[in-house]
Amino acid sequence: MTSEHIDACLSLFCKRMTGPKSKLYTTRACMVDTIFSTPSVYYTQNFQQKMPKPKCKFDELRGYVEGERPTYAKKWKDVDFIIVPCNVGGHWVVAKIDLVRWTIKVVDEAITSNAKDNGVRAGQMTPLTTMMPLICHQAGYFNNIRRKRRDLTPMPLDIHLPKTKVHWQNDSVSCGMFMIGYIEHILQSEKIRIKQNMIAKMRRQYALEIFSNNWESEP
Repeated sequence: MTSEHIDACLSLFCKRMTGPKSKLYTTRACMVDTIFSTPSVYYTQNFQQKMPKPKCKFDELRGYVEGERPTYAKKWKDVDFIIVPCNVGGHWVVAKIDLVRWTIKVVDEAITSNAKDNGVRAGQMTPLTTMMPLICHQAGYFNNIRRKRRDLTPMPLDIHLPKTKVHWQNDSVSCGMFMIGYIEHILQSEKIRIKQNMIAKMRRQYALEIFSNNWESEP
């Protein structure tokens, strides 16, 4: 799935969370789009390569904190979790940022469980763990809440794999659809129960609903 397809699905979730289906979504969470992590990727890659740091566009990132981006988003001060779609090495995973415990949990559907692979994935998530504290401080997030003010140390990271192998991705093209399914389960506080043989049906269902939603939105 492309970033455009992912964002279309996330926009659908955001709209559901503010409409008649809002009762289904029991997790106090908001979502960001696929553009969110792009500035942090550029920042960290340039930093690691000892190149001059580009000026981070924190004004644009502030829009996420204030609930202005994406459409139907919520302010960070009103939620406990932020759901972030991340493309790492051409592979989609979902990051669940816990603003209360101040940790990031990455849910990865790939068939891997050894320490080396998890270490690679953790390294790929460094931009997000590094930039989140900076974004929160720059945008004044801690000025608007009663939660503990955190320092600029990178956020702790936990790599999570589905416990049952039947819920793992076993091809090379379904990671985006798995991630979308994981996000919906997280938002509804349900256990992850997605199987490879469910992906084709899920893809058709989301495509139909996105098409119908866009049609209804036309003036």
